[in-house]
Amino acid sequence: MVKHSITGDYFLSTKAYSGGAKNFHQEVIENPDSALTNYYYGRFLLGDKQYKEALPYLKKATSLDSDNPNYHFWLGVVYGSMVLQTNLWVNLATGCIFLSTPPFWIRGVDRKNTALMLQKVM
Repeated sequence: MVKHSITGDYFLSTKAYSGGAKNFHQEVIENPDSALTNYYYGRFLLGDKQYKEALPYLKKATSLDSDNPNYHFWLGVVYGSMVLQTNLWVNLATGCIFLSTPPFWIRGVDRKNTALMLQKVM
């Protein structure tokens, strides 16, 4: 376990995400119920901007060790990165949909136009 932490921290600190992913891929296969190996493998995939691929590993790490706040934080980062990748953000409190391209926001009451805009964006 200490070996995994030292190795994982080394790859993260040097931003050698591809190398870390290669190193931990086999570890995840051999130890699928290790929260730590799932966490590091997910972090390396996240570092390489492979958000969809990182998601199941960070979810698994979080479910295996739900008391670890770092796992929850990085799971949230993956979800946020996936949302940003789609250029779409929904503010449930105001009912507005924000886009990274003009018109930047659409009122929730404009449902027909919202649906048309979402079709163009997605």
